[in-house]
Amino acid sequence: MMTLTRMGRLRAVLAAYSFNPYLRGRAAELAGGALLADGLGGRRSPLDGRKSRSGILGGVLIVVVGLLAAWSIASHMSSLEAYPDGQTVPGTVVAVHYSQTSRCTSTQAVCTVCTVEAKFTSGGLTTTALAGVRSPDQCTMKGQPVDVSVRGSDLGSARVLLPTDQTLFTVGLYFAWLWVALGVWVLLDRLAAIVVGTVLLRQGRRLVATHPAVPVDELMSDLQDAWGPGAARTTAYDAP
Repeated sequence: MMTLTRMGRLRAVLAAYSFNPYLRGRAAELAGGALLADGLGGRRSPLDGRKSRSGILGGVLIVVVGLLAAWSIASHMSSLEAYPDGQTVPGTVVAVHYSQTSRCTSTQAVCTVCTVEAKFTSGGLTTTALAGVRSPDQCTMKGQPVDVSVRGSDLGSARVLLPTDQTLFTVGLYFAWLWVALGVWVLLDRLAAIVVGTVLLRQGRRLVATHPAVPVDELMSDLQDAWGPGAARTTAYDAP
């Protein structure tokens, strides 16, 4: 992880200044502040003067988006299947309702979509249920037999079980969980930066407060080299 790499480089700079507790304290202050800025993400890093990636809130957002996408896809996939606690009864497609939409391919001005209406009997009651088709071939199903999933006496929530290929939904679900895993990785990476940055900042302030000041002209440059490419160059660090 990028944060672990930067931690290792910054630790090497701190070790190089171990001969002087004040310089080591200043280096720890600056390194800790940089890691905090990198982890929180809402402020510019003092080492490169820019925000180049999301902070810990960005990781939270990635996880939330991934979980919502996974829930949505999984819910849609389950709506295409029979109720696990219901029963399946035979039905017949008695009507096909057509409608038009502008969401078409580039070669079509208008697309025609349809909803099938199936009649079935359950518990001595006969009624119908609607289902949006997932293939153009299903718009010609009038008169064909279908299965209908019914849960108890709730006939209004009956599902018409049309033939469907769930491969695309399965792939989408895998990508959603991969997105969640990416968010967790970002969260752990930024959390590590925040924890280590807080520790370094506190250690640095204790050392600076208890040791006499010395010039720190080259300190900023050394830390920028450790932070990585793209840093805004400077030769001094003015402590707040």
